[in-house]
Amino acid sequence: MRRISLCAVMVIVGAMLFGGCSRYVITQDLTEPIGPRPTCYIGEVRDELPVDFEASKKPSQEVVEGFRKVLGQELVKKDFFSFADKSDSSKMQYMLTGAILGYKKGSGTLRFFFGNWAGGAEVKTSLEFRNKSTGAVIFSGNFTGTVTSWAESGDKMFLQVAKDFAKKLRNEAKNMKK
Repeated sequence: MRRISLCAVMVIVGAMLFGGCSRYVITQDLTEPIGPRPTCYIGEVRDELPVDFEASKKPSQEVVEGFRKVLGQELVKKDFFSFADKSDSSKMQYMLTGAILGYKKGSGTLRFFFGNWAGGAEVKTSLEFRNKSTGAVIFSGNFTGTVTSWAESGDKMFLQVAKDFAKKLRNEAKNMKK
C-alpha cells in the first residue's frame, strides 16, 4: 500500500514539474495566409530586461546575434521559408523582430556537480512576425527556452525558442490553408 502512495505522489509531483509547462504562449494567431516559399528578414532583437537587471548578467551582443542567426536557420529548416536573413531587408516579404524579456545564463558546472536544476539557464522572449509591406503584426508570441542538462550549453535555450517559433508559425500557416 505504501508503494502505491509513494508512486502516486511521484506521478503528481512529476506532472506538476513537467506537465503543462508550455514553452510558448501565442499572443496573436496568424491573421493572413503566407504565400509559398516566402522570404523573411530577421530584424532587431531588443533588450527589454527590467531596468534594475544587472548589466553583467545580460546576454552579450554576440549571443543576441547568434539568436538572430538561429531564428533564420530554423525558419528555413522547416522548409517553409525560401530565405531568411539578418543582413538585407530590401527584398524580404516578412520581418521577424523580438525582445528578450528574461535571461538567466546558468552554469554547466553547477548542473554537472549539483544536478540538472542547480545551474539551469533560461531565456524568455517575445517574437513578432510582420508583413513587411503593411508593417502589421500577423503572428506573435512569448517563447521560453531552458537548459537543465549539464551536457548542453546555454545557447541551446535560444535554439529551443527558434525551433518552437518556426514550428508553430509553420503549423499555423498550414492550418490557415485548410
